[in-house]
Amino acid sequence: MEYQQILSQGTQLPVPEQGKEYILVTVKVTYENGDLETLNFYENYPASWAAARVHFNIPNENSNTEDVTRQLPNCIWGPDEFEGRTILKGESITGDVAFLRDVGNTEPLYFVGYNQVIEFQIH
Repeated sequence: MEYQQILSQGTQLPVPEQGKEYILVTVKVTYENGDLETLNFYENYPASWAAARVHFNIPNENSNTEDVTRQLPNCIWGPDEFEGRTILKGESITGDVAFLRDVGNTEPLYFVGYNQVIEFQIH
Protein backbone atom coordinates (compact mmCIF):
# COMPACT_ATOMS: atom_id res chain seq x y z
CA MET A 1 0.00 0.00 0.00
CA GLU A 2 1.35 3.41 -0.84
CA TYR A 3 2.19 5.79 1.96
CA GLN A 4 -0.48 8.27 0.79
CA GLN A 5 -3.13 5.53 1.06
CA ILE A 6 -2.04 4.80 4.62
CA LEU A 7 -2.26 8.51 5.48
CA SER A 8 -5.75 8.72 3.98
CA GLN A 9 -6.92 6.29 6.68
CA GLY A 10 -6.02 8.78 9.39
CA THR A 11 -2.72 7.17 10.36
CA GLN A 12 0.02 9.50 11.53
CA LEU A 13 3.04 7.43 10.49
CA PRO A 14 6.14 9.33 9.37
CA VAL A 15 7.36 9.12 5.78
CA PRO A 16 9.47 5.96 5.48
CA GLU A 17 13.16 6.62 5.06
CA GLN A 18 14.96 5.67 1.86
CA GLY A 19 14.96 1.89 1.37
CA LYS A 20 12.00 1.29 3.71
CA GLU A 21 8.31 0.69 3.05
CA TYR A 22 5.14 0.18 5.05
CA ILE A 23 2.97 -2.86 4.60
CA LEU A 24 -0.61 -2.79 5.81
CA VAL A 25 -2.70 -5.97 5.99
CA THR A 26 -6.37 -6.19 6.92
CA VAL A 27 -7.21 -9.43 8.71
CA LYS A 28 -10.43 -11.06 9.82
CA VAL A 29 -10.34 -13.17 12.99
CA THR A 30 -13.19 -15.58 13.77
CA TYR A 31 -13.65 -17.35 17.09
CA GLU A 32 -15.16 -20.65 15.97
CA ASN A 33 -14.96 -22.91 19.00
CA GLY A 34 -13.38 -23.26 22.39
CA ASP A 35 -14.14 -23.67 26.07
CA LEU A 36 -14.97 -20.00 26.57
CA GLU A 37 -18.09 -18.25 25.31
CA THR A 38 -16.12 -14.99 25.04
CA LEU A 39 -12.51 -14.71 23.84
CA ASN A 40 -10.41 -11.75 24.93
CA PHE A 41 -8.29 -11.11 21.83
CA TYR A 42 -5.21 -9.06 22.68
CA GLU A 43 -1.55 -8.96 21.83
CA ASN A 44 0.58 -10.82 24.35
CA TYR A 45 4.16 -10.61 23.20
CA PRO A 46 6.64 -11.19 24.52
CA ALA A 47 5.00 -13.53 27.02
CA SER A 48 7.25 -15.55 29.30
CA TRP A 49 5.33 -18.72 28.47
CA ALA A 50 5.51 -19.48 24.72
CA ALA A 51 2.01 -21.03 24.63
CA ALA A 52 0.55 -17.72 25.91
CA ARG A 53 2.01 -15.60 23.10
CA VAL A 54 -0.43 -13.99 20.69
CA HIS A 55 0.99 -11.68 18.03
CA PHE A 56 1.63 -10.93 14.38
CA ASN A 57 5.23 -10.70 13.20
CA ILE A 58 7.56 -10.65 10.25
CA PRO A 59 10.85 -12.42 10.91
CA ASN A 60 13.37 -9.87 12.03
CA GLU A 61 16.71 -11.50 11.19
CA ASN A 62 18.52 -8.18 10.64
CA SER A 63 16.54 -6.12 13.19
CA ASN A 64 15.09 -4.16 10.29
CA THR A 65 11.33 -4.80 10.62
CA GLU A 66 9.25 -2.65 12.95
CA ASP A 67 5.69 -3.42 14.05
CA VAL A 68 3.66 -0.18 13.77
CA THR A 69 0.23 -1.78 14.22
CA ARG A 70 -0.58 0.16 17.41
CA GLN A 71 -0.38 3.41 15.45
CA LEU A 72 -3.30 2.47 13.19
CA PRO A 73 -6.85 3.75 13.70
CA ASN A 74 -8.26 0.27 12.93
CA CYS A 75 -5.65 -1.73 14.87
CA ILE A 76 -6.58 -5.43 15.07
CA TRP A 77 -5.95 -5.31 18.83
CA GLY A 78 -8.49 -2.54 19.39
CA PRO A 79 -8.02 0.95 20.81
CA ASP A 80 -6.92 -0.14 24.31
CA GLU A 81 -3.64 -2.05 24.35
CA PHE A 82 -4.37 -3.58 27.77
CA GLU A 83 -7.95 -4.74 27.19
CA GLY A 84 -7.79 -5.85 23.56
CA ARG A 85 -11.05 -6.80 21.88
CA THR A 86 -13.80 -9.23 22.83
CA ILE A 87 -15.08 -11.87 20.42
CA LEU A 88 -18.12 -14.00 21.18
CA LYS A 89 -18.05 -17.62 20.01
CA GLY A 90 -19.12 -17.66 16.35
CA GLU A 91 -18.32 -13.97 15.80
CA SER A 92 -15.56 -12.23 13.86
CA ILE A 93 -13.55 -9.03 14.10
CA THR A 94 -11.65 -7.22 11.35
CA GLY A 95 -8.67 -4.96 11.81
CA ASP A 96 -5.29 -3.94 10.44
CA VAL A 97 -1.69 -4.85 11.14
CA ALA A 98 1.24 -2.86 9.75
CA PHE A 99 5.00 -3.12 9.60
CA LEU A 100 7.85 -0.93 8.40
CA ARG A 101 10.36 -3.09 6.56
CA ASP A 102 13.16 -2.98 4.02
CA VAL A 103 12.04 -2.58 0.40
CA GLY A 104 12.31 -5.97 -1.25
CA ASN A 105 11.83 -7.94 1.98
CA THR A 106 9.94 -11.09 0.98
CA GLU A 107 9.50 -12.56 4.46
CA PRO A 108 5.91 -13.66 5.17
CA LEU A 109 3.65 -12.30 7.89
CA TYR A 110 2.98 -14.74 10.73
CA PHE A 111 0.21 -14.97 13.27
CA VAL A 112 1.30 -16.83 16.39
CA GLY A 113 -1.24 -17.73 19.03
CA TYR A 114 -3.56 -20.29 20.54
CA ASN A 115 -0.99 -23.05 19.82
CA GLN A 116 -1.01 -22.23 16.10
CA VAL A 117 1.29 -20.50 13.63
CA ILE A 118 -0.35 -19.20 10.46
CA GLU A 119 1.77 -17.90 7.57
CA PHE A 120 0.58 -15.22 5.15
CA GLN A 121 2.47 -14.46 1.94
CA ILE A 122 2.69 -10.73 1.23
CA HIS A 123 2.74 -9.63 -2.39
